[in-house]
Amino acid sequence: MDTLISQTHNLTVSNNPPMGLTENLSPTYLSTGNPCLDFFFHVVPNTPSSQLTQRLSLAWTHDPLMTLKLVFNLRGVRGTGKSDKEGFYAAALWLHHHHPNTLALNVGAVADFGYLKDLPEILYRLHEGFDVRSVNKNEWGVRKKGIRGSKRWKARKLRREREREQILEMIAKEKEEKKKEKEKAKKEKAAAAALERAMKEEEEEKPARRGRTEKDINRVILFKEKCKDWEFRKRGKKGSKKWKVRRQRRQKDMMKREIESIVEDDNFEDQVVFEIESDDDDDDDEEEEEEEEEEEEDFEEVVVKLESATEEDYVDQKEKARRLRKEKVKNRANRALERYNDDPRYRFLYDCVCDVFAETLKRDLQHMRSGNCNRISLAAKWCPSLDSSYDKVTLLCQGIARRVFPVDSDAEFERLEEANYLYKVRDKLRKEVLVPLRRTLELPEVFMSAKKWDSLPYNRVPSVAMMNYKDLFGKHDNERFIEYLMDVRSGKAKIAAGALLPHEIISALDDEDGGTVAELQWSRMVEDVSKKGKLTNCIAVCDVSESMSGTPMEVCVALGLLVSELSEEPWKGKVITFSANPELHIIEGETLESKTQFIRNMDWGYNTNFQKVFDRILKVAVEGRLTEDQMIKKVFVFSDMEFDNASGIYQREYGSSSSSETDEETDDEEVEKINDKEKEEFDPKEEWKTDYEVIQRKFKEKGYNKVPEIVFWNLRNSSSTPVIAKQLGVALVSGFSKNLLKLFLKEGGIVNPEHVLGLAVGGEEYKKLAVYD
Repeated sequence: MDTLISQTHNLTVSNNPPMGLTENLSPTYLSTGNPCLDFFFHVVPNTPSSQLTQRLSLAWTHDPLMTLKLVFNLRGVRGTGKSDKEGFYAAALWLHHHHPNTLALNVGAVADFGYLKDLPEILYRLHEGFDVRSVNKNEWGVRKKGIRGSKRWKARKLRREREREQILEMIAKEKEEKKKEKEKAKKEKAAAAALERAMKEEEEEKPARRGRTEKDINRVILFKEKCKDWEFRKRGKKGSKKWKVRRQRRQKDMMKREIESIVEDDNFEDQVVFEIESDDDDDDDEEEEEEEEEEEEDFEEVVVKLESATEEDYVDQKEKARRLRKEKVKNRANRALERYNDDPRYRFLYDCVCDVFAETLKRDLQHMRSGNCNRISLAAKWCPSLDSSYDKVTLLCQGIARRVFPVDSDAEFERLEEANYLYKVRDKLRKEVLVPLRRTLELPEVFMSAKKWDSLPYNRVPSVAMMNYKDLFGKHDNERFIEYLMDVRSGKAKIAAGALLPHEIISALDDEDGGTVAELQWSRMVEDVSKKGKLTNCIAVCDVSESMSGTPMEVCVALGLLVSELSEEPWKGKVITFSANPELHIIEGETLESKTQFIRNMDWGYNTNFQKVFDRILKVAVEGRLTEDQMIKKVFVFSDMEFDNASGIYQREYGSSSSSETDEETDDEEVEKINDKEKEEFDPKEEWKTDYEVIQRKFKEKGYNKVPEIVFWNLRNSSSTPVIAKQLGVALVSGFSKNLLKLFLKEGGIVNPEHVLGLAVGGEEYKKLAVYD
């Protein structure tokens, strides 16, 4: 794989692209001959940023405008985009470093492909680094758990064990105390009952009289005091000794947690490292013993500090943490100002982003005041909130506020100092712009933060928000939420699914709701795509071999199922196995979960032969007496392109001989000579052409004049390329999004991969893009 990548990095435009081998040692191209098409076909969501930028550089040299369109195609949530936001961010940062004017002057078009939230994210990553999200996620996991085997992890484990022992001792002690208190209370209660009975008997023995003696009154008072004291000890009311003890215990626990976190940061900072095994086992043992001793000493220091901790220590630590937070915010703000003042490229991009938000927000305010609420954009939703992480790192809110409320817009602003002016306009941005617009948009987060669950409009919840918040909806507003889902199922209400990828919906089948929301969103997705058109007589060939494990496997199952449901009869609900002996399967099951499970459990092989795929299609068509119009038009191949052998002519892999007899009779040197000769003589272009001619002949013999076209759909980072850019009757696409299926919903055949590439970036939104440097 490394060899393939290294060769790919040196590609140039050529009619004869370089050759190589797949991971399974089958011949393959390393390029289509068109760097832009290579970028389109090979860049998928799991492509490392280094490889993405290398392909991007080659493509830009070949055709800058086409490459710019492909960058925005990565982000496209709508249209024919790939919904690959991480790939888009990597490409955007490359543009900023190499073509800053082009990126800055095209930020206004970002919302047409993705969301306005992409703009602050780009600025944020310019400050914090491209991989800041993954780094923060890993650091959070390390802070929470520590790397297994590290000093922090061992210390946490030791601390948890000691805490567990202390808790068990405390529980046992509390049980013993409760038992003693219960026995004591039982005795006091019995004594009080005996006293009451004695008083009653004495009253009965004495003759009736109007009043009570002083002795009787004292007895009653004593009885009430005893009862009150017993009730007091039982409940531990505020002010009682028991209440005070419990309060002190809670305070000590709080101090313990706070001091532990601070001491932990002081003692273990920069010590979370991966341990590399040494060749000297004795040295490893000595290091481990030293580490264990240090951990014991560190923990003992924590225990000593906890035992001697006072309430003043707790207050001091809180004050120290508060000062550190303020200092961190101040340092971030200073860095943002320095970057803005010293970096003209960043300053231009920052100003363009602020201009886009400010102009859109002012336009939305006009729509809101005029009652045209349907024309309000989502700028208020994606504009950073004051003091959010985006705002603290980029100071974006003050830049937007300056433009919405310039100094000359109010006489009061002209009399204020700069700091007071910024404070004033930031506050006005929040109160007079963001809050009213967000309330008008009826964003689910507004109702959730206000705890107005019974007023939340579920029909306005976006698809991703529905996926993320469904558990909260069920927890806080279960009755209304279930009623809404029932209305969706019966067709009385709609549920959003547009921004979700097919495999994301399928992965949600195992969520706590039992997959109810996933089933409904899948149905809505199929319905939405069907409205764009039908996949007339199409079928999917799904690769779920071992090399596809992980996310590519899930994507393959999801897209294969989607194609089967979008196809028309007689091919609707059918898929073909990826094997040397392909089989046509009818997908069984009534629910989404049962259908996906059926596809995963089918008997899959580990190689493929496209001639046999077409032979199987032809056999089914002949046996079913299908007409020309009913014949399959397109075959979607969802795979990582690491084929064993896609040809029906070239049956042998490199490294093997023509027959088992030859293997037995020929020595290794002779086999190598034979294979070297085969490599020199093999021409995949001619092989594919020969294959295609054979397939055409077979179809014509059976009365079918048109051969099904092939759509190679790449799902994994790979350099293997099945055909070149000019190959007739073939398309090359990639990614996890369903959007590219729209390219094949319309009538008309596939010309070649370059033609399909042009269709993918041929929408009206792409015409707004331009290259400036």
